[in-house]
Amino acid sequence: MKETLKYLLKIQSIILIALILCVLLSPWHTAVTAVLSGGMLCLLTTAQALLIFCRLPDVLPTQRFLRAVKQAEIRKWLIVAILGTILVQRWQPLGVLTGFAIPYTAAYFWAILKK
Repeated sequence: MKETLKYLLKIQSIILIALILCVLLSPWHTAVTAVLSGGMLCLLTTAQALLIFCRLPDVLPTQRFLRAVKQAEIRKWLIVAILGTILVQRWQPLGVLTGFAIPYTAAYFWAILKK
């Protein structure tokens, strides 16, 4: 799980950098701050899951693993709900959504297709 999350974080970072470069080169370049903040929100959710699983041993009982997954998911969506609301109010909503959604979903599809 730790290796998968590290790989996912790396891929999300690469996709975010590519996305920011595309936004900078587009006529929509004023939204680069909003895209960056949405991307950082994406990276933050993966990093917090990685921190939860780094503290656990590699092999653990099913109940403990499910509890860790549940805790990671609850924290992830609390971070998205609270910080996402704040970021959408401060910057351009479409930029924040683009910065979060593209690296988040593309990295998961990339990881699935790699396996």
